[in-house]
Amino acid sequence: DPARPEAWRVKAQVLARRGDDAQAEAAFGEVLARDAADDTALAGRGRLRWLRGDDDGAAADLREWATRKPASGEAHLLLARVLWNSEGLSSLERAKTLLGRSSEFEVAQGWIAALGAEDLDRAAKAFAAAGDADENCAEAEEGLAYVALTRARRASGIGATAAAAPAVLPARVATGVAPAAAPPGAAESAATVMPLPGSSRTQELWTEAVRRCMRAIELAPDRPGPYVWRAAARAALGLLAEAAADARRGDELARRSPGLGGEFLKRAERAYAALLKEEGRELAEEDLSKALDKVEHLARLAARHAPWDARARAMLGRRLHLFGDLSCAKR
Repeated sequence: DPARPEAWRVKAQVLARRGDDAQAEAAFGEVLARDAADDTALAGRGRLRWLRGDDDGAAADLREWATRKPASGEAHLLLARVLWNSEGLSSLERAKTLLGRSSEFEVAQGWIAALGAEDLDRAAKAFAAAGDADENCAEAEEGLAYVALTRARRASGIGATAAAAPAVLPARVATGVAPAAAPPGAAESAATVMPLPGSSRTQELWTEAVRRCMRAIELAPDRPGPYVWRAAARAALGLLAEAAADARRGDELARRSPGLGGEFLKRAERAYAALLKEEGRELAEEDLSKALDKVEHLARLAARHAPWDARARAMLGRRLHLFGDLSCAKR
């Protein structure tokens, strides 16, 4: 009976298990249209919105879910992973009180520390704790690989923002589906890194990044990211043949599941191109700010779903000052 919310809920859950996220999200919406108090549908739609990159929609659903179920540690944990601000940290603390220090909690804390606060030491401790709680936690090893790569880049003078930062949720814990991958061709960019001169300490950091990536690959061999990160580290060590092989493997895996990264990147590039066309006329401060916000938002979604794509990271750098020189940006 299509009028019954239970029928739509079952349909949504079946679609989600099949990986048809768009249809599953729509089906959860049908449930809520018939029964706004259905917490299962609210939580399910929130998860799917978040995996799609709709952080605002996901936060609205998950915030409502956490309000309705204040004793649900899972609700607060998911909300924390969507929000990187003080509210997210507050939700994370609430989840810790309710759930204890599980590997899932530690992984969430690690990404918030690494990407929200750029506190690599705190992030490393959280990821290590997740690994201690579950020695086969692939997300923990991915986090440690990211920390190692970022430390090596910083020591080499490349800068923190150059590191290919993965999404806050590198794995789809709720559905068991692999994360979205980079668009075809993105992985080759990692192999173009030239060997970098540096101290023995710098070389040790690159070597540690390779080791961490190898462990992440051992636990999750079908994820493109660690291959591309290892390609960058090996290239920096002068191991260009090995780096090229890693980059090809990462690109091969990415081609199997292109995900949303490529689509968001195209939209960001179109929005930026439209903004450059306005160079010849005066733009009101408010209009310029809105246009730049749109470019940045799309670029962040691209970087989240295709974190190893250098083009997505470069597009993030296009966020100009409110009165920035668009002609300089064009160059």
